[in-house]
Amino acid sequence: MVWFRVGRKTLVEVIYDRISYQFEASTFIACIREETRNRGLVSLQKQLLSKIFMEREINIWDDREGMNMVQNRLCYKNVFLVLVDVDREEHLTALAGSHYWFGPGSRIILKGRDNHLLKRHGVNYIYKVNELNNDEALQLFSLANFKKPYPEENYVDLSKGFVKYAQDLHLALKVLGSSLVGRGTNAWKGAWDQLKANPNKGILDILQAGFDGLEDLQKKLFLDIACFFNGEVLDNILMDILKGFGYYPYLNIDILMEKCLITISSKRLRMHDFLQKMGQEKFFDESQEEPVRCSRLWHYKDVLHVLKNNTSFGSLKRFDLSDSQNLLETPNFTGVPSLETLDLDGCTNLSKSYKRLKSFPNEINSKSLEHFYLSDCSRFEKFPDIVENMTTLRLSSLKILDVSDCLALGGIQDMNGEGYLEQLYNGGTAIKFTKFFTMPEFGSNDACSTQ
Repeated sequence: MVWFRVGRKTLVEVIYDRISYQFEASTFIACIREETRNRGLVSLQKQLLSKIFMEREINIWDDREGMNMVQNRLCYKNVFLVLVDVDREEHLTALAGSHYWFGPGSRIILKGRDNHLLKRHGVNYIYKVNELNNDEALQLFSLANFKKPYPEENYVDLSKGFVKYAQDLHLALKVLGSSLVGRGTNAWKGAWDQLKANPNKGILDILQAGFDGLEDLQKKLFLDIACFFNGEVLDNILMDILKGFGYYPYLNIDILMEKCLITISSKRLRMHDFLQKMGQEKFFDESQEEPVRCSRLWHYKDVLHVLKNNTSFGSLKRFDLSDSQNLLETPNFTGVPSLETLDLDGCTNLSKSYKRLKSFPNEINSKSLEHFYLSDCSRFEKFPDIVENMTTLRLSSLKILDVSDCLALGGIQDMNGEGYLEQLYNGGTAIKFTKFFTMPEFGSNDACSTQ
């Protein structure tokens, strides 16, 4: 018996239509994930047996009885079975539990996005469909819209624009093409402008299913990649950052790749634009159009809104102002009890902290802030002085401090530290320590560790 994984439903349908007549029994079951959610596994088992044996009524009490019935009735038959949108172990266990469920010469094709799931289930062959080239993508889009493999003369450039936007995502090509059937060029242009501002909800809703199947920690990692790390080099520094966030990246990045939610290309983390927008939409919904309520800010307009209005950052966890060349002072951080990471990397004109950082609330210092990045802030001279009744620089939760290439920084003053710092990056500085943490004085090492 040969098993396959394929990546495009249309290809599965073509294969089924061409070879199903060669088998004693055959059936094609689509939308397994959705059917399971809406009707349960027993309904799918009934559907499988009903189609093969042409019986209207199949009595099954529960999925265990259904498994026995599928095995007993199909073990001597030459079967061709196609299962589409398989994403859980229970789908395979209930519908195709093992090779010996089916007779000699049977063929089972599975369409799914989780390679590891298929490997665990003993799939013999996994086939990944090659990406569509530009001409093939244009043909698929045209078939969905014009019912022929090429666009109408007045729609060629517009069609190519939508195809480029879809970036080989088969689902997007079909949804976008179908949504524009029978519409004039002005409507196409309006749809294009709207799409750039607001991604197609139908596409995002379907992609949401892959996200919903993740564990909570994997969801958080996916969302951080969508908001901050898409396109970043996956080197030791980024892995250390992700480990610091508690994401266990060596495991969970593999899982996201197995579920086709991210890829690694040229040593960079990559995510399809639609998946990235789906992730970012999660935070738009969360904030209810009020950026300050969001736990992640990535769009410069939202960041500017928060900074200009001097508002509380509420649930904000990570603040990335890296490479802000015009930043002269750090903003007021009043009201950021959940802040975990502050990144001022590459703010080359940063000359002083915000009013001696009196705006840092005590909660951050003792509970939340773990990563502080100031590298390449070449004009940054000193951390703020401690004033009476000010415990703001206690920072007992701080684990990583990066002040590398802060050329003007000569020292770190007494911060009432408790020795919790794990990594210091101080290359290119003339730092002299007092009581910030228990560590010998370093020279020009790029990174030092207290462990």
